[in-house]
Amino acid sequence: YTKRYDEDKRLDKIRFFLMNRADSLVFYCNYPVNRYVKDGKIDPKKLFVAHNTIDIPEKINIPEVKNYFLFVGTLYKAKKIYDLLNAYHETYKKIPDLQPLVIVGDGDEIDAIKLWIKENELNDHILLKGAIYDQNTLKVIFQNAICTISPGQAGLSVLNSMAYGVPFVTSRNAFTGGEIFNISNGINGFLYDGTVSTLSSIIEKLSRNPKVVYQLSIEAQNYYFSNATLELMVNGLVDSVMYALKKREEKSF
Repeated sequence: YTKRYDEDKRLDKIRFFLMNRADSLVFYCNYPVNRYVKDGKIDPKKLFVAHNTIDIPEKINIPEVKNYFLFVGTLYKAKKIYDLLNAYHETYKKIPDLQPLVIVGDGDEIDAIKLWIKENELNDHILLKGAIYDQNTLKVIFQNAICTISPGQAGLSVLNSMAYGVPFVTSRNAFTGGEIFNISNGINGFLYDGTVSTLSSIIEKLSRNPKVVYQLSIEAQNYYFSNATLELMVNGLVDSVMYALKKREEKSF
């Protein structure tokens, strides 16, 4: 949580040197492949993608009306959890019957968050579930979520959400390992400007428009099963290994 994706380019010379010596290269997402192809310093034929993902074997049913907003992850300040809380509070002032916010996770900020919820009289609207790791339990929680919101980080929870048909909402400059590039703004989630007011507007829009939520959910789930399954990740790794073996064989002749 100190450097954003592709922010530090000081080691690029070493990186290019090592990559040019490799027979094949595997990346977690398309972004670096596109970058290196554009730079023209790496042979594009030896660049492969194995999307970082989780294993969700089959589609689940997506309800046409969903019941709550969701945050899943460890509770650190760097994830801008208070941006989410404040945005939710701002929206609640406009919509008294706003769907609840469910927070799944534990961490350094848990006690401060509990105090914030109490001070803002939102105990009946913001529900703390603690850390949950069992996928069967998470599946039920995700299934009924309007969206997953994580203002400051876009990690594997992006894929977890999409696999269960839940659009993901995060800021454009969120910390990520590349998972953020799975989000198409307004299609299977939202990438916003990082302000509390914009996030509040997104929450309000999704709260009032179940048909929009349903369409986003369908797109999110379809994206996962078309582009980011574990099988596709494995295929990307296998393709890179087979290419490297072929190059080795060619060098031996």
